[in-house]
Amino acid sequence: MPRDFDVAIDQLTKNASGYLEPKNRDYGAESRRRHEAETAAFYYEFGPFYDHHGDYLCGECIRKKGSSGCTWVEGKISMEAGSCMFWKREEAERGTDTVPSKKYSKEMAGYAERPKALGFGCKRCEYADKAKHPDNDGRPLFCRIWAAGVAPTACCALEDGPDLVS
Repeated sequence: MPRDFDVAIDQLTKNASGYLEPKNRDYGAESRRRHEAETAAFYYEFGPFYDHHGDYLCGECIRKKGSSGCTWVEGKISMEAGSCMFWKREEAERGTDTVPSKKYSKEMAGYAERPKALGFGCKRCEYADKAKHPDNDGRPLFCRIWAAGVAPTACCALEDGPDLVS
């Protein structure tokens, strides 16, 4: 029996602009895939791991330490161009964030920099295209990785773009 995700990928077709989108949208299936993205790739549309500006930069993360350090990721990081999958909104739970006893390597944390885009998020990702029609909750983008509608200011750990440096 095919999995929900496999069926969705099989049903994607190129529209007139050359973008992949579903012939018939199954919003329940898209919701399940977004939930899977939360678990597997740290996708968020709300809560302390969601940046309502859609930038997800180290300089706005609660875990930054000084001007080029992080309490979770080892080594020098860029406040203006860097981010990782552990990004957490600076104003979230101020003073209550945990600090691991051992820092993550940049590779393990999924740390990367976008020196030209100076930000992360679905609105900058090469896998998010403008949807022919917004989904039933008004998400105007369609993610080709998760085969689901996504919010422009959301982000996941698979975010990518031509200037990505890991």
